[in-house]
Amino acid sequence: MITTKREFVLLTDKFAKILFNTKIGQEYLTKLISLIIGTPVELLSQNFIPLNAHISVHPDIVNSEADLVYENGDIFVNLEINFRDSLKLNKKNQVYLHQLILRQVLSDKDYTNIKKVYQINLNGYDEFKRNEFIYRSKVIEEKYNIERYDNLEIIDINLYKLYEMDYNLVMKGTDELKKMLYLFVCDNNDLLVRLYEGDKFMEKVLKEANRLKVNIDDLLLYDKEEIKQDIYEAGVKRRNSIEIAVEMLKRNMNLKDISEITKLALYEVEKLKKQIDNGEL
Repeated sequence: MITTKREFVLLTDKFAKILFNTKIGQEYLTKLISLIIGTPVELLSQNFIPLNAHISVHPDIVNSEADLVYENGDIFVNLEINFRDSLKLNKKNQVYLHQLILRQVLSDKDYTNIKKVYQINLNGYDEFKRNEFIYRSKVIEEKYNIERYDNLEIIDINLYKLYEMDYNLVMKGTDELKKMLYLFVCDNNDLLVRLYEGDKFMEKVLKEANRLKVNIDDLLLYDKEEIKQDIYEAGVKRRNSIEIAVEMLKRNMNLKDISEITKLALYEVEKLKKQIDNGEL
């Protein structure tokens, strides 16, 4: 059993762009999107081309550069790699989604031929704090759960959950998407070599990623000191939340109320309660 300690290292969007623009990287990206949206890779790869990431339909809209945008005859795909959660980031991603709808409409006739837009978010955090690996969001009628529009969908991938998974479960599992995305969350090359052993395609992807990461500091989009500060502040905030949650649990307060007040996921509060009940806290 492999128990090597690993640090959580989410590949940055700039590095991903470089990887996805290589020949093997384009094939890797197409396979990833195929698995995520459930479209056969043979259909998806036909005329699947990258677009200019400046997707604004109006010159006065600022910060309108998406991470990666692709199109084929039937769909648009906006792929975003999100290192940290923030309200501003969520709003920007929402704007990207709508701009990809708007840019298709140049005349009245275009309203009947709007392609579906997928926004795929590869997140270094749990967007909805429900401990799921994938979340799929659409515009639906609330009471009857009827889909209102079929031309947009947001898919959030919780890469932090993948990072927290036992390596042996990933290796022995049958989930191809998790294995392919493990490249995004693992900085231990020996583990990756072992994971992809015998998979000729992923061996090539790993080899290309390693070639590009030789000078990784030059490929970082985010300022390293800023990242360190963000991680520190997030850690302090989380420790405070846990301490508050523990105190509230000891006072037998409602678990859902604790989750709402501390912003911890409900399953995290339940885990803390079990630790208290077992005398571990």
